[in-house]
Amino acid sequence: MFENICDEILLVETKAAVLKEKTQTSRVLDYLAEVDRRRLWLKEGYASLYDFCIRYLGYSEGETHRRIQACRLSQKVVEVKPLLENGTLSLTSLTLLSPVLEKSNAQDLLPRVINKPSREVADILAREFPEKIQKKEN
Repeated sequence: MFENICDEILLVETKAAVLKEKTQTSRVLDYLAEVDRRRLWLKEGYASLYDFCIRYLGYSEGETHRRIQACRLSQKVVEVKPLLENGTLSLTSLTLLSPVLEKSNAQDLLPRVINKPSREVADILAREFPEKIQKKEN
C-alpha cells in the first residue's frame, strides 16, 4: 500500500492522518455528550453511557472510560476541546485532569499540562491536588 510513497510524503501524510484522527475523536465526544444528554443509551436499553459505549459502540473498557471522562470534561471546560483537536492534550491527559479541572482553574492549570506526556501530567496533578489524585507507583 505504501511501497511507492517516498519517506517525506509518508511522514507528512501520517501527521495529517493523526490530526484528522484527533478532530474525529473530538467529534465523537460531541456525539457522546448529546447521546448522554438525551439519555439515548437508556432508550436503547443500556444501563448507562458506559454500557452503551462498550456494547453498542464496541469500545474497550479503557477506551470507554477515557472517552466518557473527556466528553464530560469538555462539556464542563470548553477550552479542552481545541487542545485535544490540535494534539496538545491527549485523551489520557484529559482523563487525568477530569477530577480536578474546573472553569475556575483552567486558565492556570492548562498551560502547565499542554504538550506534556501523561506521566508528567499525573505528576503535576499529584503534587497540586494530593487530596484528589492518588499517584500510582510503578
